[in-house]
Amino acid sequence: MMRSETTSEFGTVLRFAHVPGWVISVSLVIFVRFYLRAGRPWLAWLICGLRTLALLLNFLMGQSLIYREITRLRHIPFLGESVSVAEGIHNPWMLVGQLGLLLLVVYVADATLAVWRRGDRRQAVVLGGSIVFFIVTAALQSVFIFWGIVHAPITASLFFMGIVVAMAYELSRDAFHVVLLGRELQESEQRLTLAADAADLGVWIRDLVRNEIWATDKWRAMFGFSKSDRVDLDKFLQRVHLDDREGVLQVLNKATDGEGSYEKEYRVALANDQTRWIASRGQVEFDGRGKAVRVSGVSMDITQRKLAELEAQQRRSELAHLSRVTTLGELSNSLAHELNQPLGAILRNTEAAELFLEDPSPDLDELRAILVDIRKDDQRAGAVIDGMRSMLKRRKVEHSVLDLNVLLSEVISLVRPDAESRKVQLVLKAASSLPPVRGDRVQLQQVLLNLLLNAMDAMNGFAPDHRRVTVRVQPSRARIEVAVSDTGHGIPTDQLTRLFEPFYTTKPNGMGLGLPISRSILETHGGSGFVVKTFASAAEFLVRPELDVPGCVVVDLQMPGLSGLDLQEALATAGHMLPVIFLSGHGDIPTTVQVMRGGAEDFLTKRGPKEELIDAVKRALTRDASERAERARLVALRAPFATLTPRELEVLKHVVLGRLNKQIAYDLNVHERTVKLHRTAITTKLEVHSTAELTKLWMEVGDLEAIEEGKKI
Repeated sequence: MMRSETTSEFGTVLRFAHVPGWVISVSLVIFVRFYLRAGRPWLAWLICGLRTLALLLNFLMGQSLIYREITRLRHIPFLGESVSVAEGIHNPWMLVGQLGLLLLVVYVADATLAVWRRGDRRQAVVLGGSIVFFIVTAALQSVFIFWGIVHAPITASLFFMGIVVAMAYELSRDAFHVVLLGRELQESEQRLTLAADAADLGVWIRDLVRNEIWATDKWRAMFGFSKSDRVDLDKFLQRVHLDDREGVLQVLNKATDGEGSYEKEYRVALANDQTRWIASRGQVEFDGRGKAVRVSGVSMDITQRKLAELEAQQRRSELAHLSRVTTLGELSNSLAHELNQPLGAILRNTEAAELFLEDPSPDLDELRAILVDIRKDDQRAGAVIDGMRSMLKRRKVEHSVLDLNVLLSEVISLVRPDAESRKVQLVLKAASSLPPVRGDRVQLQQVLLNLLLNAMDAMNGFAPDHRRVTVRVQPSRARIEVAVSDTGHGIPTDQLTRLFEPFYTTKPNGMGLGLPISRSILETHGGSGFVVKTFASAAEFLVRPELDVPGCVVVDLQMPGLSGLDLQEALATAGHMLPVIFLSGHGDIPTTVQVMRGGAEDFLTKRGPKEELIDAVKRALTRDASERAERARLVALRAPFATLTPRELEVLKHVVLGRLNKQIAYDLNVHERTVKLHRTAITTKLEVHSTAELTKLWMEVGDLEAIEEGKKI
């Protein structure tokens, strides 16, 4: 344009120069919007519309958007050369283009301010500031030249080169950071792979859109895939054991349908007929519309753990079998007596039948009656033998639907001879129509048999008329509660916490396996077992020699003598931290608030379901165990503080308040060197290495006065 010789040539070049100007304007709008992630969308569309309109007017109105008509060219010196400058009639439509440039400046300035507020201040200054500066400068130069204020050629391209330099600097800086991030990502992947291999984990990512699974070499080795195999969901499911395939697919579908995560243990069938146990955990990623797009997670080979669990289960089964054999050994005399009765009756009936047959015309009706008796006695003896055989037989656990009344009758008939020989009265209180239960018949019989024998052993030495064992069975919503109680001397308080310890026994000839095995069986059947000790009154409970034992207290709100509230207050006054659960015939809000403020675990009505009481007891036991562990931890933390001298405790008070050695020395009227010696002694005795550790330990320990007075939790 500066070399143009005629007005028409200058006008043509000037007209087509607006095309790259339009491209630059629209590109800057797009760049700011997507790179800086700022700018108002409506303003961006308005700028693009105005610049497009200006481009159309440039070709439709006059020689260009700037001049309606160029009248002449004037040559002026510029950088030692002569260049052409146009003079002519200005086109009023050029205001559209200038308005577009003004809005572009406003758009970029607004985006720059948003980036600054967002915290990316360097980016706002380098990019936003450069774009605004060079656009304004180029626009002012053009306006001054076209209106004749300045006589010089148009050099807007030089200003836009400044914008390009600023953009190139920022993009090159980003590219450099991308290289660094790539290296860091590679190092992170290496560390992740190393950590996963060390933990024996296989990492995988499943792309739900492309149906592809990326996985580490460790994961591929777990499932028998080579490094080059393409893995998708179908190929993965083909490796899952046929019996587990449906379950794995269900948890995967539930996770992607909205649950967001899953955990599953399943088997993998490998090509060499090897079966491997895998534990997988995955997390689902969703897009903005809530659609699952990716699942990532880890898998671990747990084959050895499963084999150990199976071996432990086998050992438990063998131990339970040993316990059954031992229990039946205790009943051997009674069972022999129980068998002798039907066998003796069979012998006597057979001898009688022989006598009848010696008669030439025997009485057939009498013979038929004898045969009926023989059949009954035989069935009776067979039932005893079958019961013993089922208890003695080594077998796998088999869960089936059971009639609890029938199961109880079988166990009671098995122990009744022993109970009669001990002169113990067996009482069964069960509803006539109990719902069926699901479990292993022999294992449940073993639990009941063990509890009954323990109950009868507990009454040794008592008068025969005081020996009574009661088996109470009652339904409670989704559960059936079975309680075995006796009229013996009860369980000593100091033995309550050890009852379920293996090999702990209170019997002279006991093995200490019955109750631990029974509890294990109950837990595998989804049941709960508690050791319960009853007291006639709150006063009797308070005079027990040992109250501070693990457990909880279930108390009636209204009792003769001390009420439940009185008992709660007495326990708190004595410093006993046992959780208390209140029962009442009817609850009212003021009483409920009072007992809960007193620290009660729960307040239940007697008419409520038993599940609520069982759940409350479980929560109370969990809370008691947690609080005891925390108190033991605090006692251990406070123990070293008891070794500090009174002066060291004074220094410690000032240290944790953040005071300097000089300030401490002034307050205590001692030399600064003495303070340093005391601080060294404190850190040595408390085994800390910094003031931060000392302050943290002090905050955990708490009350200084309690330490100084030698109080314990």
